[in-house]
Amino acid sequence: MFDPEGHSALVLDLRTGTWLHLNEAAAAFLRQIARGCGTRQAIAVLAEDFGVPAQRLADDMAPLIESLVRRRLLERL
Repeated sequence: MFDPEGHSALVLDLRTGTWLHLNEAAAAFLRQIARGCGTRQAIAVLAEDFGVPAQRLADDMAPLIESLVRRRLLERL
């Protein structure tokens, strides 16, 4: 569930009933994934959108990606 203004998102893990609250950058990442981007492509798009180096964004997003993969909410592509 995305905030209509794009500032955050909520993700429900149906297996555990746990809600995850995502900040703006994490929500933007997940929005790109929902649009069909792979993780690398999503990072590239967001790096351009946020005006930061792609590697820095990838490093910052790594814990989120690992958490989503571990919870089986995201497949590594």
